[in-house]
Amino acid sequence: ALRFCDVNLNHADRRAYPWTAGVDVQGHPGDGVFRSDCGISYTDEQLETARNQAKEIYAAGREEVNDPVLHADQLTFHYEIAVSRIGIDKRVVDLGCGDGYGSRILSDAGHSVCGVDLCALYDKWLEMVRRTDQWMCFAREDARNTHLPAGFFDVCTCMELIEHLKEPTSLLLEIRRLLKPGGLLVLSTPQNRFGRIPVNSAHEREYSLAELTAIAGEVFKIEEVIGIKCGRVINPREPIGTNTVLVCRKEK
Repeated sequence: ALRFCDVNLNHADRRAYPWTAGVDVQGHPGDGVFRSDCGISYTDEQLETARNQAKEIYAAGREEVNDPVLHADQLTFHYEIAVSRIGIDKRVVDLGCGDGYGSRILSDAGHSVCGVDLCALYDKWLEMVRRTDQWMCFAREDARNTHLPAGFFDVCTCMELIEHLKEPTSLLLEIRRLLKPGGLLVLSTPQNRFGRIPVNSAHEREYSLAELTAIAGEVFKIEEVIGIKCGRVINPREPIGTNTVLVCRKEK
């Protein structure tokens, strides 16, 4: 059975997700301590220590999924969620594409894909482009400020990128610029329930469910909130989990 122990919900969360009624939780208080209803407390100092200790664990790149345990491969699952929701034969911009692993999933599903990343994996991407029979391109650019044409894309995928940025608004505004009116955004990011400081040292900022929906909701209409519990485990009625996937629409 799932236990809502350590969930980080404020009053807005309770209104949006009434099944949390009766769960005694607190958000990120000003005293620098996070407390859950299980009696677990984390100070900023403890979180910083955990972050430093975990650096080696998170040293491996997020794209290293060529030999995954398939049922627990979250990155693939994120793109599969996107494919199931974006229709057919779309122009897709894949922001933060890395070596193009997810872009290839989108292309194999019949979409025309432009990957955007600042990474140094350009040669690997070109090799993949040469192997594919779909229209694919790569732009080595900052996803927050690209030179791609405005209103050109039907869909934007943005998987596991926003947590690497100190400030998310510029990314969301660029996504809105790139999308056609009515265009779709599928975004994924870790769901932080334990405090303000990410344990993953590669992340600048992680978001609670309430924080992420509030930020995205200022720019897009949120159509679906998916909480991934672990690996590929989701419950459509409960968006609380270890990772959040948002499906958003650019309003016309």
